[in-house]
Amino acid sequence: MTDRWGLARWTPLPLRLVVGYGFMAHGYAKIVKHPDAFAGILHALGVPAPHFMAWATIVIELVGGLAVIAGQWVSEELRALMVRSRQETAADAQRKAALCSSLQINTAAMANEGFMIHRPRLDQLLDVLLQSKSDRIGDGPLTQWTFVSNRSSTRNTLTSIGAQRARLTGSHKIPSNTWGSLINII
Repeated sequence: MTDRWGLARWTPLPLRLVVGYGFMAHGYAKIVKHPDAFAGILHALGVPAPHFMAWATIVIELVGGLAVIAGQWVSEELRALMVRSRQETAADAQRKAALCSSLQINTAAMANEGFMIHRPRLDQLLDVLLQSKSDRIGDGPLTQWTFVSNRSSTRNTLTSIGAQRARLTGSHKIPSNTWGSLINII
């Protein structure tokens, strides 16, 4: 097929705009919510030099996003890696679900709608990872997940497709190795 109107060179533009804007929006959000808050998250995750890393992340997201929009860092190789990454993620979904089940991780926050950190004991994590390499996993029952969201529209959407809604109460136990600001649990 020939490119009669010369549009082929413009086809990467929507991808560059979406990806670049995504990077820049995340960098801007970290500034608006104050970099010290993000540094606190990095510190809780055990990232060394959390304040430096917070600012480095913000700069990379802002400058990198602008460069992607300008077309500086988008190449055929990058596109191929993105496609491969999505395929690998989809192919590995069952294994990841089984790992979470083995670690008793069943609470997650929706993107930009809550905050959850799971930090299993390192020896437990290593045992489960080694077991996952040697055993066939993923044949067990699916884990029932709890999603944390502070947006009523998300909660209403999930409820409309059959999710059960619950509020955090004293009887709802969150694993002791889980931290987060739990507003509503679906």
